[in-house]
Amino acid sequence: MESEIRLIKYRKALCVVTWLSPVVIMLIGSLDHFMYELSGENVFVGLWAPVSESIWEHLKIAFYPTLFFWTAVYFVFRPLLKDRVAAWFAGAAVAAVVSAFGVVLTQYFAVEAFGLPNEIYVHIPDFFVALCLSQAAGAHVAKYADEKKATAILLSLAVAVTVVCVIFSVLAVAA
Repeated sequence: MESEIRLIKYRKALCVVTWLSPVVIMLIGSLDHFMYELSGENVFVGLWAPVSESIWEHLKIAFYPTLFFWTAVYFVFRPLLKDRVAAWFAGAAVAAVVSAFGVVLTQYFAVEAFGLPNEIYVHIPDFFVALCLSQAAGAHVAKYADEKKATAILLSLAVAVTVVCVIFSVLAVAA
């Protein structure tokens, strides 16, 4: 009985993530877009906020706010998530990676496939669509992954993100 109640509460936490997170993450990401400049180009702020107009830097406005939001929700719902920690953070990792790359994909799709202008009024809906899709993907993983699979997902994503970062770092040095 207690495990059934915990499962119902867990699903409520997932509903919060799925429906509330795109709006909250969009607000945080939008603020982060200007944070580096407003901080007087503080190097510490540049670790999570875009420091230039490159696409790579703009992945930060989706990636870090997503991780922040999922972590904050974890601490709010921590008592009922104690049996699903790996699944929860696997969902967070999937949501963060999908949101970052989803922003790039939706932007290129809108501009290149539909010929829309590369303007802010196109970027904002693209950002929101990418966030909605990514949060749904993360919630799906958090809901259905068992703890062993969730650990494997976390490790795989960590390796993949590390490889992508190394490749982009090497390309940046070579350029």
